Amino acid sequence: MVMPGSCDSTAARCSADAKHHQQSINMSLDSKTSSGAALLLDPATVAVSSLLRLRAPQSFADAAFARLKASIAHLGGNVQPIKVRPVHPDGYELVFGHRRLQACKELGLPVAALVQDVTGSRLVAELDASNDDNQVSVYERGCLYEAALNAGYFPSRRRLAEALGRELKDVVDAATVAQLPRVILDSLVDLRVLKISAAKQLAAAAAADPDGIARRLAASKARPTARVSDLLSVLRQPMATP
Repeated sequence: MVMPGSCDSTAARCSADAKHHQQSINMSLDSKTSSGAALLLDPATVAVSSLLRLRAPQSFADAAFARLKASIAHLGGNVQPIKVRPVHPDGYELVFGHRRLQACKELGLPVAALVQDVTGSRLVAELDASNDDNQVSVYERGCLYEAALNAGYFPSRRRLAEALGRELKDVVDAATVAQLPRVILDSLVDLRVLKISAAKQLAAAAAADPDGIARRLAASKARPTARVSDLLSVLRQPMATP
């Protein structure tokens, strides 16, 4: 037999337990973010956002990555910490340092990481600032900017440029590269080789004759190609009449 008031007391206890559990979680997260010192984390506990990624897949298979991985192996870990944000007591999400994280994961080493509760537009700004323009291609930055806009972190490209301390023209140019038609992007082995001038030529050709571009590329034996000049040459060729 259920005594009067027993349901209320049970609900109250459950509510108190849930509140205490949440407080424990908050205290755990606060302790990780307040010290400012780098922690050694299991790379498996650090998730990489599917939305905000700066690096192209080729960045994890080129000579530069091999050198980075060899350096980390020689030193026994990453000297320059990555940054993560806590998402629950035992897990994190990457803010920046994707290649260092991947290198440590492949080497079976813990990764040195700074833990900070970074959110919103600040997350995008720190990711963008984590590598200079000589390290990251305009295509990679363009993909990041468009993803940030689509996710609603910024209302416009102008506001994004202001928040990141970049010229609006640079943001627009990067977006031009990232927004090239998929049939063109799929025709290049490594999209990091794309430069602004070539991207504008490709975009103009695609806008003038999108169906013709697709037919030319489908008929070409040169794709995928490692050279943008090969791709431009294909697009400039007159289409053979049937």
